[in-house]
Amino acid sequence: MKIKHNKIKNTGLLFESLARQLAADALGDKKTSVASNIIKEFFNKNTELRKELELYHGLLKNKFNGEIKSNSYIDAIIETRKRLNNKQLRREKYNIIKLIKEHFSIDTLFSSRIDNYPIYASIYKLFEYNIGSDIANPEDLVKSKFRIVEHIAGKKKEVVKSQISDMLSKEPISVRLLTQQIIVDDFNKTYSSQLSKDQKDLLREYINTVSNTNTLSDAVHIKIPIITKKLNILMTKIPDNAIKIKVNEVKENIKGLKDVKIIKDNHILALLRTYTLINEIESHIKKNGCKTPGVI
Repeated sequence: MKIKHNKIKNTGLLFESLARQLAADALGDKKTSVASNIIKEFFNKNTELRKELELYHGLLKNKFNGEIKSNSYIDAIIETRKRLNNKQLRREKYNIIKLIKEHFSIDTLFSSRIDNYPIYASIYKLFEYNIGSDIANPEDLVKSKFRIVEHIAGKKKEVVKSQISDMLSKEPISVRLLTQQIIVDDFNKTYSSQLSKDQKDLLREYINTVSNTNTLSDAVHIKIPIITKKLNILMTKIPDNAIKIKVNEVKENIKGLKDVKIIKDNHILALLRTYTLINEIESHIKKNGCKTPGVI
């Protein structure tokens, strides 16, 4: 029997999706976050879900030189996984999935592309196969394990990390979540009065779909006609032809995004700056009528 990957029962994916929802809630200035409450209830240090999550993260983040060490590490993780209380773990998964379905759309919650998704799926299969050897499919089991071995034994990407980032990566999940919450709260506190509603909406959309290129592209493409229409209206109120030309250039650049399939950070930044430009022109016109804006 070949085990099929079930993403809603994948503890690693459950946590990742809830963590992203928590970040979106924080940016949206929500006073209470259902995702936060679910994480606190089901991923605290006393739950079996938390213990299994730490095993997922161990296989995802730890690296070893060579396949022999990697295989030994995987075997050790499997033995630790076998010692978990499976009856309690199944009960916790049932309850968290039930609660998630009551508050979220499953399709929406899991719509974002997750980094290392194939590894998450392989870990899920590896754990499931080793719970009951009587249902193991040898070929699928070997493929899953070998994919994880390649991931662990692969060359580390040369990424420049700050000292704080290195320190946080070693901290417990609860500390990292709290740090994330503090950062987002501080961002909101610092910039909430400086960002317009359109800019906040765009950032919220970006966080919600940052890893789902199709969904993010759709969201951006919907905004483009609205932005270009605003710029067209504003150009009729600007008497200076030189400034009109500049604003028209901005409009044409934004219109060009409708043909972009993968929205990148620089595209989001361009939209944020365009919103700032629109706000400055509208503010100037409101204050001075149709006189030429001094600075654009």
